Amino acid sequence: MDEEIIPALRAEDAARAVGRYARLGFAQQWEHRFEPGFPVLTEVAHELELTDPDGNRVRVGEAGG
Repeated sequence: MDEEIIPALRAEDAARAVGRYARLGFAQQWEHRFEPGFPVLTEVAHELELTDPDGNRVRVGEAGG
């Protein structure tokens, strides 16, 4: 069974947080509010590539995928 772990980071102002992450290359994927006045849930994503000590690239994630 495949499992996916998605960290949740608390932000006092979701719109400002999305803007900060956008400047780092992240893209907002979705936004949801259960009811008016409830907190906003939103997701930002960014492609991340790592290299091992030999310089081989390892793709970790991709925005929207």
